[in-house]
Amino acid sequence: MIKHGRITRDGDKQMRWLLVQAAHAALHTKKDSALIQWARQLAERTGKHKAVVALARKIAIVLHRIWVTGEAFRPFPKSA
Repeated sequence: MIKHGRITRDGDKQMRWLLVQAAHAALHTKKDSALIQWARQLAERTGKHKAVVALARKIAIVLHRIWVTGEAFRPFPKSA
């Protein structure tokens, strides 16, 4: 069972700020990916601010996964 909690302000303040800035930039870019499409759909449902924070979290997860596995980023992965 997945427990959905509130958005927290845990962790390094500067890193959170950088991730949110990356999410803002990603939403305003013309390049497309499954991640950006997901965030835009979320923004329509929940509002832009929550979508940006959620995208920042997903960016952090993707970056960590790339760091651990050494794989290249795939904008449209076959399995999500």
